[in-house]
This record gives sequence, structure tokens and C-alpha cells, in this order.
Amino acid sequence: MQHLLERIGRFTLHIFEEVGVISVLFGQTIKQMPRIRRDLTINQMAHLGVDSFPIVALTMFFAGMVMTPANRGYSHAIRSAVDVGRHYVRRHGA
Repeated sequence: MQHLLERIGRFTLHIFEEVGVISVLFGQTIKQMPRIRRDLTINQMAHLGVDSFPIVALTMFFAGMVMTPANRGYSHAIRSAVDVGRHYVRRHGA
């Protein structure tokens, strides 16, 4: 019984030690970060998100074309490519 309690205690101390190390690292990281300028942050978010939609859409379309099964007729290939690409983006993110 004592051996079991010692193992539980060691495990608990190990967990608290790891949480402490991560907390100290997080605190040091926050302290080293520069002050955030909201206007620049919003512009960068727009540039990386909304402004990259065309390339994401094109990539989604070609990924769907590649993943479309070869046994479908050509008339369904474009629609299937878009459907497969859309499903991939929804499942895995852009």
C-alpha cells in the first residue's frame, strides 16, 4: 500500500512540476512580447485571411480534382472536384 501511495505522490509532484515549468515559460513569453498595435493586427488578419481567399479557393478546387475518383464521367468531374475540395476544407481547415 505504501508503495502505491509513493508512486501516486511522485506522479502528482511530477505533474505539478511540469505545470509550474510551463507557467513560468508562459509568463516569460508574455513579458517579452511587444505591445500589440490593434490597427496593424487587424490589417494583417485581413491580409492573411480574406485577401488569401482566391488562392485557397484555387487550391481547394485542384485538391478536389485530384481526389475525384477516376470512374466518374467527365461531366461530373468539375462538380465532384468542388464537392470534394469543399469537404476537405471543412474537415481539415484551409
